[in-house]
Amino acid sequence: MAGATVESIGMLASGMLLLGLSLSRKGSMHRISSLGWPLVGLGFFLMADGYWQDGDPVLTVMLSAALPASFGLAWWEWKAEDARDVSALRWLKGAVALAGLPYLATYHVPWLSRLAIVAVASQSALMLRFSGA
Repeated sequence: MAGATVESIGMLASGMLLLGLSLSRKGSMHRISSLGWPLVGLGFFLMADGYWQDGDPVLTVMLSAALPASFGLAWWEWKAEDARDVSALRWLKGAVALAGLPYLATYHVPWLSRLAIVAVASQSALMLRFSGA
């Protein structure tokens, strides 16, 4: 993460945590995702400058677009009443929270990174042996 700062990672983690908590079906817990989406978008947006300085225009545009997209998702979350919309948003919240939080942990904790590499290498070796390659 080229432009990652403590602030951007903190906002990403906080937003993803709020999205994960909002998956609860208890009361109005699902409404806190309206706060989580902008935090995730702002966290990604703050990283755009680092990628711009690295000369990566594609990631710069994508990270810059995360902020308006996240506000759109927060608005959609707040207004969603149709069961299809609620289901789609629930799936997206789960995907972002359940994939993003472990990724952030793995990326920033060296021994978790090594553990992930060993796990992937072991699975690859097992599949190669299984396939006879």
